[in-house]
Amino acid sequence: SDTTFWTMDGSDAGNLVPGTTSTGIYLGVNSATAANLLNDYEEGDWTPTMETGGSNPSYTTQHGRYVKVGRVVHVYMQLEYTSSSSNTGQWNGLPFNASNEISGNMEQFGVLYDDRNTTTYMVLFSANADHFYIRPQGDMSGSLATPSDFSGQKMKLNASYITT
Repeated sequence: SDTTFWTMDGSDAGNLVPGTTSTGIYLGVNSATAANLLNDYEEGDWTPTMETGGSNPSYTTQHGRYVKVGRVVHVYMQLEYTSSSSNTGQWNGLPFNASNEISGNMEQFGVLYDDRNTTTYMVLFSANADHFYIRPQGDMSGSLATPSDFSGQKMKLNASYITT
């Protein structure tokens, strides 16, 4: 049987590498409990896009970064586009689908700002999907924001959500 649990990565940095990809590190305990196992960490880029239901927008700025620890994903986005569509907008491209837990007892949302800094917007993540919708803060029962609400504005998003 293979008893190699950790190996050195061969670099001068002295990093430890798990023997298999199905292993991780138990944090804060001295016995194996699933709730304390950290076996997934990832970071990278993602490309935010906007869907208008009409003509495709052109982008001036289109950048996203993420960090995923376990099932928690933290996303950062900057997006600026030109669009005259007044259809309900759907913003796409999240690096992982949001959990369906949002359709139960837990709502997942983030905060979004634009260049005007006149309104704070709530980002509503869609269950089992890689997209979100936007509503003005304090107007959770009102209408969704449209692409034309942000046309020519640099949108900035910092949010965390739980993935599937």
